[in-house]
Amino acid sequence: MSLFSKFRSAINKLQRKAINKTFQKRLTNQGMSVISANCVGAFILHDLNQPFNSPFVN
Repeated sequence: MSLFSKFRSAINKLQRKAINKTFQKRLTNQGMSVISANCVGAFILHDLNQPFNSPFVN
């Protein structure tokens, strides 16, 4: 992995943490269920630090 790739990855992680914190603060519906056709719904719940209440996870 090149130095540029490591630097870009580190910046991406910092930006993602900041964006997730912003969305967590804006979230008003706690404990929701998400129905998704793929695993993106689980990633969204994980990023928002919400429990997996959906019967279709995994």
